[in-house]
Amino acid sequence: MGMFDTLRIDIEGTPVDLQSKRFDQTLRTYRVGDAIAGATAGVQVYFDVCRLDANHKRIFAKEKAQKVFTVFVILAHGIFIHFDVASGELDEPGILERMNGLREAWSDSARLIERLNGFVRRHQMKAEQLEHQMRRIHAVLEDKGAPTTAMRPSLDPRSFNPDLQRLDQGEPLTNVIASILEDTRSREFWQNEIDAPDSSLEAQRL
Repeated sequence: MGMFDTLRIDIEGTPVDLQSKRFDQTLRTYRVGDAIAGATAGVQVYFDVCRLDANHKRIFAKEKAQKVFTVFVILAHGIFIHFDVASGELDEPGILERMNGLREAWSDSARLIERLNGFVRRHQMKAEQLEHQMRRIHAVLEDKGAPTTAMRPSLDPRSFNPDLQRLDQGEPLTNVIASILEDTRSREFWQNEIDAPDSSLEAQRL
């Protein structure tokens, strides 16, 4: 089959991969919110027919398919913005009508910007989570070269750091690091106290 790109969508709660040679064919897997290398500018809508077996695995033999869907992938300025799934194999007029409707819907600049802002926030949260995980891992690695507990000051950070406490209890370092990497909620939040606005301009103050 050669080189291709994979776009991951969801059908009835199950991940399904769509393969395409339309873009840069880098063997990458793209998900909603990702920038696709080689995608063209503007709002583009593509379609494919997806045949699934009883286990929701994609197959290509019509006679073995348990379910059939027509799927649509929407890209906006190179970003995998959305996907849409229609039950059954639509005919050409049905496909064209659906594509035109999706293209018009996502050409709405306000809707598109709101969607893109959501992607930015999601990637920011993921970056913050990874940064916090790296700080936690750095702390436990640095602790391996620290003095013994008896020689540590009274304000030892382990008194409020559960990762270091686990090391003190004899848990292997590799287990502690693995649990940090698996902690998908490992993220610090900073929030200043905000007083109630006392003027009509207060809501716009940084």
